[in-house]
Amino acid sequence: MPLLKELNPRAVEHICQTAGRLREADRSLEADAAAHTAHVEAQEGRVTLSMDALAQAPAAVRPRMLLRLFDLLGVGRKDVGAAHLEALMDLTRRTAWGKEGRLSLPHGVTARYCRRWLILETRPQLLTEVQLLPGSPLRWGDYTLTLLDGPEEGEGTAFFWRGRPGESPAVTVGPCPPGERLTLPGSRGARSVKRLCLDHKISLAERDRLPAVYVEGELAAVWRLGVDMAFAPEGREPCRFIKIEKHI
Repeated sequence: MPLLKELNPRAVEHICQTAGRLREADRSLEADAAAHTAHVEAQEGRVTLSMDALAQAPAAVRPRMLLRLFDLLGVGRKDVGAAHLEALMDLTRRTAWGKEGRLSLPHGVTARYCRRWLILETRPQLLTEVQLLPGSPLRWGDYTLTLLDGPEEGEGTAFFWRGRPGESPAVTVGPCPPGERLTLPGSRGARSVKRLCLDHKISLAERDRLPAVYVEGELAAVWRLGVDMAFAPEGREPCRFIKIEKHI
């Protein structure tokens, strides 16, 4: 400091001014990050952020948004460094569409990225996305699902969609992020799975275990909510079915 004062008698004043400007910049970044994460869904043991919200934020704000996820999760941002934040961003860049990427982070946090949703959680997520094969019953959570070429009589037959003879699109079942949207017959537009579950009085715990059906990576239906209009058949056109049985 004596040497700095020799070079510039106002060095201390300038350093204090710079520190003040940096504090203002820090507060501004935190405020922006709070605004861009205002609609993050936070529940016990899990927070969910849309990749669209992250992409729309200025580059300088994105790391603060990721840090806020740790705050909202309740574990705090201590020990979460630049390398962890860069690894999170890399997870969103390198995970292929329709696939799920995972990353282990400090405080026992696991990050999952799937279908443009970033999910941080401290509780184990046992249900993942799995492909359905025709005629092969699949046990998924509390349900058994069977992909069929035609309907079967009895309770639990649901989730039909348009299809042409000879076509075999990839059909998968997996958990559904709450921000995903369905356009149901008779509705005035798309609504989020979260909103639809609230309308149906489906609890958070139930919602996380509802099987969601994806066709070629696009959300086609969610059990107990319905089939998206883009996949609902019209008239007598060919369609495929999924038989769903819930275990007691």
